[in-house]
Amino acid sequence: PFEGKHRNVSRGLAEVKNMPPSTYIAFAAGAGQTAGDGNTKERNGVFTGAFLKSLEENPSDELDMIFRKTRFDVLKKTK
Repeated sequence: PFEGKHRNVSRGLAEVKNMPPSTYIAFAAGAGQTAGDGNTKERNGVFTGAFLKSLEENPSDELDMIFRKTRFDVLKKTK
């Protein structure tokens, strides 16, 4: 979305190194895939919408469970 404002997108994501054990990183798409950005009637893309829904519906769940529910919802919506 930011034409001319990026380095070299052909290399992909950089490897994540030296992270504390309690760090979480989540991506909206798998390797070699693109993220579903939703449609014009929705504020967020598929992943972000599912993540926010999981947080709202299950505010006391541990983060692992939030991500599992998010993944399930994304897979269901994207088939």
